[in-house]
Amino acid sequence: MRQKFDFSILNSLNRKRRILIIGAPCTGKSTLAKAISESLEIKFVDLDNLLWQPAWVKTEASEFMQKYRDEIAKDAWVISGNISSTEEIILQRTDAIIWLDYPLAFTFMRGLRRSLTRSLKKEECCNGNFESLWRTFSPKDSVLVWILKTHTRRRRRYLEWRERVKNSEIEFYQIAKPIEVSQLKTFLCASQ
Repeated sequence: MRQKFDFSILNSLNRKRRILIIGAPCTGKSTLAKAISESLEIKFVDLDNLLWQPAWVKTEASEFMQKYRDEIAKDAWVISGNISSTEEIILQRTDAIIWLDYPLAFTFMRGLRRSLTRSLKKEECCNGNFESLWRTFSPKDSVLVWILKTHTRRRRRYLEWRERVKNSEIEFYQIAKPIEVSQLKTFLCASQ
């Protein structure tokens, strides 16, 4: 059973310097990470920007890992993203993990709305890349298909992470309601 969100995060987050935001695609990881980054005045790193080059060219694995290692070697950062090859490394460096744990139906609808908005308004999503209606509904490239395929597996993995770090110095926060993120961002803006 999910624990109720603990608002003590508002007090302890100011002491954290290496924060990881995880969750399914389209849950608002990057938006929250940017808000925390601005509030704490530490660097924001979006894994999508490390992974995807312009024209949706995937960064070669060794180059990606080197960029990733360079970023997490720094003293302070807020990272948003989920890439399985980075898990063991990040768990050795992070102070706090914030998991945006929204229900599948909510995440899917949010993903659909976000993808359609980005496609129709031609909004950039990462490194000069744009979503398109084709990418939104293509079985091969669709973030919606990715959400459906990975939601349960990803959730199971993050529950394991929560247990794994339970007796460590890493603080783990599980947020299941967007209103809780809104309250956290409001607090962060007020504390700037």
